[in-house]
Amino acid sequence: MHVSTRNIWTPLFKSAQESGLAPEFLIHWGHAGAMATVLLAMGGYGTFLGWSTRLGNGSTVYPLSLGQTAAALHPQLMGLALFLFFLGGQGGTEFRKH
Repeated sequence: MHVSTRNIWTPLFKSAQESGLAPEFLIHWGHAGAMATVLLAMGGYGTFLGWSTRLGNGSTVYPLSLGQTAAALHPQLMGLALFLFFLGGQGGTEFRKH
């Protein structure tokens, strides 16, 4: 027996769509919207931190830096964004098959 994540998630999405909880637009574009949020929020702030470090402000603690310096948070944030993109690619291939 072949078990995949598609067999787990598809019935849940179909029941949410049939009950009116999730409209077709959300089912079709929801994953892309979530990945765009990762790109803009994490990637944008990570890029800002990277350029701040490059311009000599790596020891600065910015308001959204959770108490860490720009130089310390940049690789952590960008590494997490990369990890989420790898996970998102797997999810995207599942949504593409619908």
